[in-house]
Amino acid sequence: MDPVPAGPVNHRVPMDGLPARAEVVIIGGGIIGCSVAYHLAHAGRRDVVLLERHRLTAGTTWHAAGLIVSGGFHSETYLELFRRSRHLYRDVLPAETGQATGYAEVGYIQVATNPERAEALRRDAAFQRSHGLDNVELSAKEVAEHWPLAKVDDVVCGIYAPDQGRANPTDCAMAFARGARRLGVRIVEGVEVTGIRRAGGRVSGVDTDQGFVEAEHVVCCAGLWSRQLGLAVGVDLPLQAAEHSYLITEPVDGVSPSLPVLEVPDAYGYFREETGGVLVGLFEPEARPWGLGPDGPPTGPPFAVLQADWDRIAPWVEGALARLPGLASVGIRTWFCGPESFVPDLNPLVGEVPGLRHLWVACGLNSLGILLGGGIGELLAAWIVDGAPPTDVTELDVARVAPHWNTPAFLAERTREALGVLFGDAAWPNFSYRYGRGVRRSPVHHLLEAAGAEWTEIFGWEYPEWFGPRGPGRPSSAYTWGRPAWWACAADEHRAVRERVGLIDLAFMGKFWVQGPDAESFLQWWAAGDAALPVGGCRYTVALDDRGRIRADVTLTRYGPDRYLVVCGPETIGRTGDWLQRGVEAHPQWRVAVTEATSALWILHLAGPAARRLLARVSHADVSAEAFGYQTMRPIDVRFAPVHAQRMSYVGELGFELFVPTDMAVHVYEAVVEAGADLGAAHVGLAALEGLRLEKGNRDYTHDVDNLDTPIEAGLAFTCAWDTPFRGREALLPARGSAPSRRLVPVALEDPEPLLHGGEPVRRDGVPVGYVRTGAYGHTLGRSVGLAMLEPGVPVTGAWLAEARFTAEVAGREVPARVSLRPFYDPEGRRVRA
Repeated sequence: MDPVPAGPVNHRVPMDGLPARAEVVIIGGGIIGCSVAYHLAHAGRRDVVLLERHRLTAGTTWHAAGLIVSGGFHSETYLELFRRSRHLYRDVLPAETGQATGYAEVGYIQVATNPERAEALRRDAAFQRSHGLDNVELSAKEVAEHWPLAKVDDVVCGIYAPDQGRANPTDCAMAFARGARRLGVRIVEGVEVTGIRRAGGRVSGVDTDQGFVEAEHVVCCAGLWSRQLGLAVGVDLPLQAAEHSYLITEPVDGVSPSLPVLEVPDAYGYFREETGGVLVGLFEPEARPWGLGPDGPPTGPPFAVLQADWDRIAPWVEGALARLPGLASVGIRTWFCGPESFVPDLNPLVGEVPGLRHLWVACGLNSLGILLGGGIGELLAAWIVDGAPPTDVTELDVARVAPHWNTPAFLAERTREALGVLFGDAAWPNFSYRYGRGVRRSPVHHLLEAAGAEWTEIFGWEYPEWFGPRGPGRPSSAYTWGRPAWWACAADEHRAVRERVGLIDLAFMGKFWVQGPDAESFLQWWAAGDAALPVGGCRYTVALDDRGRIRADVTLTRYGPDRYLVVCGPETIGRTGDWLQRGVEAHPQWRVAVTEATSALWILHLAGPAARRLLARVSHADVSAEAFGYQTMRPIDVRFAPVHAQRMSYVGELGFELFVPTDMAVHVYEAVVEAGADLGAAHVGLAALEGLRLEKGNRDYTHDVDNLDTPIEAGLAFTCAWDTPFRGREALLPARGSAPSRRLVPVALEDPEPLLHGGEPVRRDGVPVGYVRTGAYGHTLGRSVGLAMLEPGVPVTGAWLAEARFTAEVAGREVPARVSLRPFYDPEGRRVRA
């Protein structure tokens, strides 16, 4: 659908020409570009040029709704970005620049119209309170007191945040621009960036319709047009625009500027006052992608408006308006439809792109550009200046993206559900996308399907969540905060691993060959664990940055004098590969090469007391404890297939990981299944896997551990070889041997009924000290287990944990909990060494 011009084009040519060079060139003059410019200037970088092809805010900033609210945020990063943005719009920018931002602290109410949504809101509210945000629960009657026009007869509860509200998007951007100009930033309108230049592996500047500008750093803040700029230099910035609509009614009696923002996730709509009327915003569950042509979205004219498709959107308008019955007789003054860009996982793309140094991005804000814009600009500016992010960016880092995300067909498919997922469809545990599925499949996918797999998606991989019988008695996979219908299936899989043997498909694990005469020297620096392994040795360890913070968790296996295999989780493949490559670039004197091998090798994990018996049935190799020790790798045969097997386990049991050439995966799988039938071998899905590894206290980077954590804080100091020269060692040495005041610890509820899913606040003698980062049900322990990050401000020691009473807040209920420095299951590690 072609854009409809909002008015005459004003393509303003700069009065003072285009500079020949700048230290930093920013592409895009929306809220993000202006915020980055402002924060770079405040950080002391004044040789900054911002280029906008039309006028500031002319892309998508101008038509944003400007909500400054925290609904749905259940990560520390998002809450910090929200807080920083609100502080800037409310307190800093008006005082510093004299430019009003239109910030109005009118309050914010989310309402639930069913018990499941009520639990989702209560859990989010508790997490946000534990991080310093103010909110209270409202009854239906209290919601009506705040919003007299609203229908509340079906409202279960509301969550009210009195110090949140709204701002004027254009004014916010202009305040950043004014502040940046005062500090020396040059903002040039009417200049279109036509390309980004590279010299070797680094950015060298930008081409424009008025000439070349040399630059040391380029920051792409071009919004939904960023993808095309990236493609031209071989960079994946997976963005897809979708139509996004709202309407504004004629003035309504009883509507005043002080009305809180009202959000109804189950109706896919939100409401706020606008010039005496009501603005009704829509996040329909079936969105329409826009700009799908081979050249991407059109580049002009500025301030474009799309032609709305009333027939498509009408049912969702009617559903939203049903919340305000009094609007039935009120006319519509404005019906607006404009483009917004969305990323496949609905997290922004921020940071330095892999493969092209000093090209930075901040784009793909998923309709939250104003809400997050202040914080995103501050974050990226600090990252550029300091060389490391100041906060957890595991959700945002552009290095995370998978290549298939950037294909037009995938973007178009996934974007169909982007608006609904953003607005609340993903609020449930075990949520999985509906569209863009089946992209990456294990070579034994069809056999797992035949075995009863129920599929979820992990970074493009189809992965079994649980296994159950086909046919009329098959459990429902409906989302719930309670025990799902397939609870018994996952429990059986869990018990199979603890009591017999489980078969766990790990095709999705990332694999990298690190090879060359200096491979050992490189990995001794790159990884904290001792890489001077004997051939056939393997170990779990972490990779750190110069500050001693974790950037990857991996296993290292030495295949030969000059050859190692590095294995990481599926969600960290891009980041781990990029961190390896950055390490190679930092030491050009070392003769070492990194090659990804994820698709070349399939991994089958045999785990449980009968794992050795099962492997012995399909191999002629001696797999006894004496011949095949823990944390060793051996080449063996499995029927007709040459396989590399290693004694490692993620689930706390005797385990063998079989690394199989992908073309032989089916043969190996069939042999193992046949040989394990009378041993009670069972297929194991993700739900059971999570409970098993959390009972054992095993960490998972990006879920339990992030880039702000050190190994000492994460309980991973045992992975560090302190007498080796690993990166980040000097930063950690002062803290070595002392108890940190910030510590990730195992937690287990005393009551077997409540469920931990992550985000639950933890209190010590009633005082907040942290929260559960990841939770699942431990069927062996008979209770929910997880990993909690505690930050009490005093050393977290065993005595400090033992001398007090701990609770976790689960959906508004304080549940007694046990907290420990050691895992609750097999703390001595005897079973994995059996």
